[in-house]
Amino acid sequence: MLPRLLLPFFLLVSLLSYGQSDTLKGPSKLQQRKQHVTRATLLSAALPGAGQYYNWRKDRAFRRTMHAKDSEFRKHSYKWVKIPVLYTAAGFLGYGIYNQNKDYQRYRQALFLKQTGATDQQISESFTPENGSGLGGFPQSYLTTRRDQARRDRDWFIILASLLYVANLIDANVDAHLQGFYISQDLIMSVNPVPMGNDAFGMEVSLRF
Repeated sequence: MLPRLLLPFFLLVSLLSYGQSDTLKGPSKLQQRKQHVTRATLLSAALPGAGQYYNWRKDRAFRRTMHAKDSEFRKHSYKWVKIPVLYTAAGFLGYGIYNQNKDYQRYRQALFLKQTGATDQQISESFTPENGSGLGGFPQSYLTTRRDQARRDRDWFIILASLLYVANLIDANVDAHLQGFYISQDLIMSVNPVPMGNDAFGMEVSLRF
């Protein structure tokens, strides 16, 4: 009777011991890679360029520790260059959005005033000299064309900025997936002809690490 009562207790202790030993092993390499990819992607989603910086730090640490014998591989890590390139492109697109939206608002307001019967002088007085005080002298067709063009250009800049943001996420994700991928400088591939007999030849491909 006593062994039957103690059997569930021993099973519970065994399960707890197995779970504890499995926990002490830590995450596997596959789990670590998934965590690394997720972290890099989320960082770039929260702050563009942060995932690239995270990947660069990981890559630099990997180069210092895993392949110290390969001096050329250990020295060079230029992934940080992506960050100024990314923000230069973002600054250009942001300025384009701001500038085209400002033009759109100016021409839209001038067109609205002209359609409501305002005189050219009233339209010009409603703008500052820096903001287009001479718009009152243009015909309605011209203002309509410029308004539509400014809106179209602004929308294109917004689309390009969105694509840049998506490219930032994709780059951080793919770069994190390829983290640790290493091709040795000593890798040599040779292709040689091999006689097969009866005046026939084959090709031999060999790789040396």
